[in-house]
Amino acid sequence: MNGLVISTDFDDTLFSLSSEKVGMLWAASEVLIPIQKIHDLIKEKAAEGYVIDIVTARESWDMDEVKRYVEAYELPIRNMECTRGKCKTDTLKNIGSTLHIDDLLSVVIHAEMNGIPCLLVDDGRYKENTSADYFDRIFV
Repeated sequence: MNGLVISTDFDDTLFSLSSEKVGMLWAASEVLIPIQKIHDLIKEKAAEGYVIDIVTARESWDMDEVKRYVEAYELPIRNMECTRGKCKTDTLKNIGSTLHIDDLLSVVIHAEMNGIPCLLVDDGRYKENTSADYFDRIFV
């Protein structure tokens, strides 16, 4: 194992709640539809020896859904960190993230400004993400 850490957001990164088109599926409201490209990516990276952590802005009391989701989809997650709505960058630094995957441009910009490479998950819903021409993106 190489010990390198890849971190991923949870909401709208590992799944979508959107009623808009997600890949080839239409997601119903309040149904967690997996974003398969991200599932496949983290499983592939885990198989290569990377450690995968979830870093979410959720509150600690709201982590049961995250745990159930990880178990249901057999995701290779080592640890789950919640930032309670605070900036994720300090947590990303503390866990030694070498790549962070997130759906919000503001998170990506702040992490990149602090030396943490990011992959922006873009399903076209966030208007502010359209200005992300200089960031690596995965379109879903």
